[in-house]
Amino acid sequence: MVRIDFSNNGLSDVTVLKDLFRLTRLNLANNKIKNVSCFGAEEAFPNLKWLDLSNNKFNEWPAFRSPKLDYLNISGNKLEKVND
Repeated sequence: MVRIDFSNNGLSDVTVLKDLFRLTRLNLANNKIKNVSCFGAEEAFPNLKWLDLSNNKFNEWPAFRSPKLDYLNISGNKLEKVND
């Protein structure tokens, strides 16, 4: 199990994380992330079970396919569009 907690770090770009295939838990809460398109990439995060992106700056959620995802928190963002 690989866990990463980058909460409360002022991060704005998380695209480098898309290649972490063994990642199972990712906490990115309370940052400055405006673009979450890396989560919509084909085969991105195949083992992710837990994801917290709450209280960031994005307004669009990509088409995200993560077959093992059990928990997702995207609250506190100003979502205007959620893709299929």
